[in-house]
Amino acid sequence: CNEEGFEIYKRIENAIFKLKLTDKENKFGRLEVTCSQRDDSEWKDKWKEYFKPFSVGEKLFICPAWIEAEAPKGRCLIKLETGQLFGTGLHATTRLCLNSLEKYITEGSSVLDLGTGSGILAVSANALGGKPVRAIDIDDGVYKTFQNNIEINGLNKDDFEVLAADVLKDKNMMAGKVKKYDVVIANIVADVIIALSYTVSEFLKEKGIFIVSGIINERADEVREKLIDNGFKIICENTLDGWTEFELTK
Repeated sequence: CNEEGFEIYKRIENAIFKLKLTDKENKFGRLEVTCSQRDDSEWKDKWKEYFKPFSVGEKLFICPAWIEAEAPKGRCLIKLETGQLFGTGLHATTRLCLNSLEKYITEGSSVLDLGTGSGILAVSANALGGKPVRAIDIDDGVYKTFQNNIEINGLNKDDFEVLAADVLKDKNMMAGKVKKYDVVIANIVADVIIALSYTVSEFLKEKGIFIVSGIINERADEVREKLIDNGFKIICENTLDGWTEFELTK
């Protein structure tokens, strides 16, 4: 369980509670919410049944590594192996980020992906022309998963730098080959984005773009306020399926 999972659970619990208040005749039964953690080995293969190839935005076609498929004309094929890390592209927060990357990545854009997970955003950024791309995740499983995704997509490993680090605490994050980036992405959770709003300017070029997602709508006002307080200007605000994303500049 993590913060994102807990926030989703609380939203479901709150919705069920409100529904129960309206159910004066008890038509819907007990309306109780329970939560339990499933065995990782069961989830490891089961979730793959629901991960199918799909198009996102105007340029990308995401496909699981274990499925053979061709991208529709005019789209770039991204093959993806997630390992045990988050990020298939199906989640609304990731789709929002992929749409924004299409807007801001041009040939040679330097990119920093904070909380990269499976690396889907970093790999897609490179496919769109971004390089160099630095990807950081707190889980050291990022090395194996990311390397797999670089190889299966036939990308140049020299375009990438991958690091397992805590984006809020680890000073190694500061030691990248590139010090400032054209685009910084953080598809994480609200609390981490708020904390990053105080320091992420160190990694942005003067006219750089900061893309943040992973924010449930109920916390969007709080995150927006902190970003503005720390000198960011909102270029665009996007929502999808109960989640909010901001595109910002200093």
